[in-house]
This record gives sequence, C-alpha cells and structure tokens, in this order.
Amino acid sequence: MGTAENVKLGPGLIYLAPVGTPEPVDLVTPWATVSPLWTPLGYTDEGSASKYTISSDTVEVAEELLPIRSEVTGVDVSLAFAAAEITAKNLSRALNGGTIVTQATLIGTATIVAATDVITSSVAHSLAIGDKVVFGTMTGGAPIVAGTVYYVLTVPSSTTLTISATLGGIVLPITVDGSSLSISKALGVVKFEPPAPGTEVRTAIGWESQDHFERWVWRKCLNTGDVEISRKKAPDKSTIPMEFHSEVVTNQKPFMALFDSAFA
Repeated sequence: MGTAENVKLGPGLIYLAPVGTPEPVDLVTPWATVSPLWTPLGYTDEGSASKYTISSDTVEVAEELLPIRSEVTGVDVSLAFAAAEITAKNLSRALNGGTIVTQATLIGTATIVAATDVITSSVAHSLAIGDKVVFGTMTGGAPIVAGTVYYVLTVPSSTTLTISATLGGIVLPITVDGSSLSISKALGVVKFEPPAPGTEVRTAIGWESQDHFERWVWRKCLNTGDVEISRKKAPDKSTIPMEFHSEVVTNQKPFMALFDSAFA
C-alpha cells in the first residue's frame, strides 16, 4: 500500500550561515566541514515548519462560468521555528543582525599556527585552563570566528595556548594559519544591541533530518514579523520565535533539497 520508510518523523537540525556560504553536495559531509561558517541553531520549541505558498488569480471571460485559466501571481517560501535557547546569538538571528560585544580585557595580538593548533600571544597572557578568550578581527585562522567565546584548553607556555569550543572539550582544529588584531580574556558579560533600521543582514539556513537522509538549504532569508519572548511559570519555557522568508538570489533558486536515492 505504500513505503513505510518514506514516512518521516522528528524535528531535524537547523544551521545558519552567511548568504553565499558553500552548500552541502552530499548527505554525509558534516556541515562544519562543508564550511565552518555553518553554525547549529540548537534546541527549538516544537521543531520547524517549512512552507511554499503559491498565490494565484483566475482569468475569467463573460462566456464561461469557470475560469479559463489560473495565473500564478506570487510565491512565498518560508521556514518558521522558535529557538528554545535564549542567547545573544539567537536574538541577533531573530532581529537580523545587531552587535554582540563580549566584555573583555585586552591581552595583545595573536598568531595562529594550523599545523600545531597553537595560538601565540604577543605578550604573556596570564591565562589558565578553563578561562574564556575572545579574538578580534581575524586574518585567516579558520575556524576561529572573531567575537566568539572560546575556552583555554592547554597553556604550554606564558605566551602560548590551545583552545576548545566548549569547556573541557577537545582542541579546536585550526585549518588555516592566521592572526588576530586582538586576543582578550572574556569577563563573562556579553552586550547585545539591535541593528539600526536598514542595516538588517540576510542569512542562509540549512536543515537536516534526524535520519540524515535529507538536507535543505534556503539560500537568502530575512526574519519577519514579531519577535515576542514570553516569560511564564515553569514548565513553560521562554522561546525566540522566528519566521524567515526567502528573497531572490541571483542566478539561483530560493532553496534546494537533497534526498537519499531511496527517497527519490
């Protein structure tokens, strides 16, 4: 009567990246390997809902009761979800930009060596394992991202260190030699301010099914509508609602989808 395996369950995983970031071409290469710019959204409230809305109107003539034709007058492509993690980064995503500034104490400049994953500061850093660090404007140094908080993993000397993306995690594998105009010790406070009207930033959104047999990419999106954060009695949780709508992408379709051949 049908193919049971084609019936899909689960909310899927959401990733975001700047418009124009390389897209996956298969179902197995990790998103971070496709490009380190793809970053996971994290938990959502009830998963996500994608929608393709076709607007149309009828062409009528006096001699016929039925329309003689229906014409497509517009298309709207959207993806809606509510982030369940209340973070400055998710607030920035919901408001299409803004500034996130990590309050920090400047140490100096930094050089980054991919072959050893070692970062060298221009002066003694006085950092300890577990301290938070943040980098300024980067030249190379991927996948390190300016403004992102990292954790000191090891301190080989007074001017060298390795870092991890999480506290006590594994060493962050540096893929490109680079440098940073600043390395600072994060003080544990992050300040967010919304974007000025007219400076909103579009984003690309990726989605992967939990069975890893499906991947989608919406190539250029803007969050629209209200961003209402409710604070209620437990067990109700606070969320950041987002509804992204696709815009025209030069010489490309608004989205693409990859399926395992079993789901053709």
